[in-house]
Amino acid sequence: MVAGNAQSGTAGAALGTPLNVRVQDAYGHPVSGARVTWTTGNLSGSIVPARDTTNATGHVTATWTLGTAAVPQTVSASLGAGTTPINFTATAAPTSTRVMTIVSGNGQTAAAGAQLGSSIVVQVTDQFGNLISGQS
Repeated sequence: MVAGNAQSGTAGAALGTPLNVRVQDAYGHPVSGARVTWTTGNLSGSIVPARDTTNATGHVTATWTLGTAAVPQTVSASLGAGTTPINFTATAAPTSTRVMTIVSGNGQTAAAGAQLGSSIVVQVTDQFGNLISGQS
């Protein structure tokens, strides 16, 4: 692993630093032409390209666009069967868009000045449905 691990970003957006791995032989020499496959974890968005070949210095990079869920996310880079994958992590935060929806208490009737039978409850989410707490 060279770069791109432990980033934070907005749900549904590309991370600022590309993921970068270096393939080397047992003596630490770069391996060019090695085929690296990138795999996203559950709810972890997309990666471009999904497969690539290392360059002359043994490096390969990919751009990670986070999934829309505001949860920890993962991507792994692998050379294939018999090799140990390299795992990258990122934290997705809700977007700045706020959506308020009614949960319960709508459509009640009561006499003027009387208390309604049920509380009025709303929830605030981002555009992807990630809950946002602490909103007034």
